[in-house]
Amino acid sequence: MEGLTRTGNLLGREQLLKLMVAQLQYQNPMAPVSSQEFFGQLTQLLMVESLENLRGQMEHMVPRLSPEATVLAQLAALVGRTVRAETAQGEIGFRVEGVSLIDGSWYLIGDGRQVDPALVTGLEGQTGGG
Repeated sequence: MEGLTRTGNLLGREQLLKLMVAQLQYQNPMAPVSSQEFFGQLTQLLMVESLENLRGQMEHMVPRLSPEATVLAQLAALVGRTVRAETAQGEIGFRVEGVSLIDGSWYLIGDGRQVDPALVTGLEGQTGGG
């Protein structure tokens, strides 16, 4: 998207720049715009451009973060609950106290354990996989 578009009462970078140029062209030479007012407007223009750049960067980041954020939300929903997991030592049950990212992988933390969520077979009191 080239520049911001006018939405409601918001002006984008191009519109602000055009207004500033028009103001300079048609100002009264005997009473020019004060430097303080001009720099205030210039600051607003720079802020709009910075926000536009930030929005563009966020648009590129969100698709990459979205699957990770979904996984984290699902794991966070287990905090405070007791889960069952099938580990090398057999089936265990433990209360999830937190979630941690360790070496690029998510783990459920609780009862002094770090358990891969893929090993979870269900919640205490429920049957079937979870």
